Amino acid sequence: MIPSVTLEDGYRIPRIIVGGWQLSSGHQSEPPTVDTVLANLTALADAGLTTFDCADIYTGVETLFGRFRSHYRTRRGEDAPPIHVHTKCVPDRGSLATLTRAEITRTIDRSLRRLAMERLDLVQFAWWDYDHPGWLDVAGWLVDLQRAGKIRHLGATNFDVPRMSAMWEAGVRFVVHQVQYSILDRRPEHGMAAWCRAH
Repeated sequence: MIPSVTLEDGYRIPRIIVGGWQLSSGHQSEPPTVDTVLANLTALADAGLTTFDCADIYTGVETLFGRFRSHYRTRRGEDAPPIHVHTKCVPDRGSLATLTRAEITRTIDRSLRRLAMERLDLVQFAWWDYDHPGWLDVAGWLVDLQRAGKIRHLGATNFDVPRMSAMWEAGVRFVVHQVQYSILDRRPEHGMAAWCRAH
């Protein structure tokens, strides 16, 4: 059995989440067929890996996971475990200085359509360049979309401690923070892990 963790409001997910960036068009010289991908995702879900990670910028992946969710429900019926999909809100680098609330709303609405969901399970917010200060505004707009019922949970992706603290103080409540972490990149050990534990 895959170990699991419960986040806020009873939201339970496996501790191992299946990433989807490699399914983005352009990542493979010979991409697999949709049927092959659906079969592979089904095998993962059957093994207990029922939570999948993608992003609005992973070309084609949100739509693919939307198809998979429908495929899995049809194949497994009412006894199927819930399939959770975590996506990201990653504004285009070139638009950071001019982003509007309406553009962020359109981004979330597009993810809802692609994933064929009425409410996104988790949206993780990423920002390319801190020289553009709009990240705090966008985080607030995402909170508003959460309150409007379009997003269940909010998360962050690759922010630093000062920005996480600023967003927390502004009332943004992230339940996860997805960061780069490996033998080569150990930055989360220098303050971020402790901050996340404390909050």
